[in-house]
Amino acid sequence: MNDSPIRLSGPLRPDNAAPPSTARQPMPVKVPSWRLQALRCLCGLLLGCSALVLGPAPAFAGTDYELAPGDVVEFDILDDDNLPIKLTIGSDGQIAVPFIGGVTVAGMPVAAAMQVLRTRFKEQRFLNDAKLSLSVTTFRPIYVLGDVKTPGSYPFMARLTVEQAVGLAGGPATAIGTLESNLLTGAKLRSELAGIETDIVQEGITYARLRAQIDERNSVQLEDVPYGARPFVRSFDALKKGADDILASEAAAFKTQKSLIQESLQEITAQLGVLDDLVTNQKKTIQFSQDDQTRTGTLLKSGLTRASEMSRVERQLTADQGRLLAIVSQMSDLRRSQVAQKRDMAQLEDQRKKDALTQLQQQDIKIGKLLEQRKAAEDQLLLTTNFAAQALRENTQILEYSIHRRADDGVKDVTVTSLSDVLPGDVVLVKVRKPEPSGVADQAAERPKTPG
Repeated sequence: MNDSPIRLSGPLRPDNAAPPSTARQPMPVKVPSWRLQALRCLCGLLLGCSALVLGPAPAFAGTDYELAPGDVVEFDILDDDNLPIKLTIGSDGQIAVPFIGGVTVAGMPVAAAMQVLRTRFKEQRFLNDAKLSLSVTTFRPIYVLGDVKTPGSYPFMARLTVEQAVGLAGGPATAIGTLESNLLTGAKLRSELAGIETDIVQEGITYARLRAQIDERNSVQLEDVPYGARPFVRSFDALKKGADDILASEAAAFKTQKSLIQESLQEITAQLGVLDDLVTNQKKTIQFSQDDQTRTGTLLKSGLTRASEMSRVERQLTADQGRLLAIVSQMSDLRRSQVAQKRDMAQLEDQRKKDALTQLQQQDIKIGKLLEQRKAAEDQLLLTTNFAAQALRENTQILEYSIHRRADDGVKDVTVTSLSDVLPGDVVLVKVRKPEPSGVADQAAERPKTPG
């Protein structure tokens, strides 16, 4: 049987439509009786094969299915140019149909709902003999509850069985499912533990390198690794080589920076020595100019020289004194630069040690957090392993199914099997229980009944 939505239709002719045309109709063709008999046999064979292939139709797919709130139907007036529209049956059992308003269809089969629509269109004089189409496109959802992995509502599908509905909910939450979940969780936790231990080793070696740097050593030792991280450092020699290389590279970079500052200081010291010699020579020059000024003044008083000569000697003395001041100013600038370079040298050494101590403290905090994470993951892995062992011991369980189904006289509880059909709006309940021990079952069977 075809699972497509049920579509029923009838002839349509508005009240003001023109009468049927009187034009000449084509003449019927007479078919020989033997051909009609052959066609009947062929149709019978085809229908029988389709019944064998498709099997019996589920109850909801036939015309007996009663519409209910939550179903979505597709409504169409076949003779107009408008596209079909989808209407949801409301909680009051009605659908809002164009032109005629709300129509109650809940509790009716599709064919009966179609007849009600035709009658309403005729009563309100919109269409005399409405040619309509009505089909169910979306059924009410089903609900799978109880001992399943993901209980909740799921869309209804044709030919849905209880077993398939439970599969939509992730399957039963049996001990086997719990065992599989615990095994996967255990594998994930082991991988997480391995990653945490790798991080602990990496941070521990970094801590050891910083400790060696602070102590101004060119090699790390196992004792430099924090005590809590040492059990995880299983290949210290291989890790030591990498740490020593980083330590040597850092020391070389620091030495280069320090040597640059030292070279600058040496250059400043050399320049100050040269300027100091210039100051000594310039002072001698000034003394010579002062003596020349005294001698020229004596000659000027005796009339043995002219005043212009005295002016030249004074200008020379002033120039020599100016050159001395320039040299002294240059020496002052160099001494300030020398002080700045020495300060940079001290800051470089101090900052290197301060940075190493700060990083050492940060590494200590990181290692402590990693050790706490490892402890938590290890405890969780132990619990998961215990749960998996318990689930393995309790893997024998029985599944029981039942359905809450709404009917005209209320909700009924239906006991079903895994192969029973599920109808729209059904609530599938799954219960997992352990089998009773054989001794308990025997005692229950042998226990005499109390007379009522």
